[in-house]
Amino acid sequence: MPKRILAWITLLIIVGLIIAMIVSAILGNGYFLGFMFAAIAFPVVIYVIVWIRNLIKKYHPELEEERAEDSAADKGSEE
Repeated sequence: MPKRILAWITLLIIVGLIIAMIVSAILGNGYFLGFMFAAIAFPVVIYVIVWIRNLIKKYHPELEEERAEDSAADKGSEE
């Protein structure tokens, strides 16, 4: 569920940047290139973060196992 929420937040940010870019282009203020850069750079940064996370998960699966054990222990202590 947290992945789905983060995906929606990311999508809303990207749409907001595109709308801001269009409004900036219509109004003719100096922020157009900044919004364009952000609209391109933000998804690239998110992609790189996900890519690195998957590489870590692929080459160090014991880290994910430790996290799963820790979260299972946390859930067990709450009950």
